[in-house]
Amino acid sequence: MTAEQVEEVLTKAALDATGQASLTDDQKIVGSKAQCDEFMDTLRGASESVKASAAWAKLILFHQEA
Repeated sequence: MTAEQVEEVLTKAALDATGQASLTDDQKIVGSKAQCDEFMDTLRGASESVKASAAWAKLILFHQEA
């Protein structure tokens, strides 16, 4: 795929994910592999944080029920 085709696919994916017809001026697509890797690492970190918070919440609820 060319860089332009990748940009088109990423834009389409972003629009599909948000249900929007077009991106607003303050939204942008990740432009390079390095930026994409950094963004994905950020998402993974946020996911792990949410998982940890959920585990703590379950533990607290479990102890309150006991």
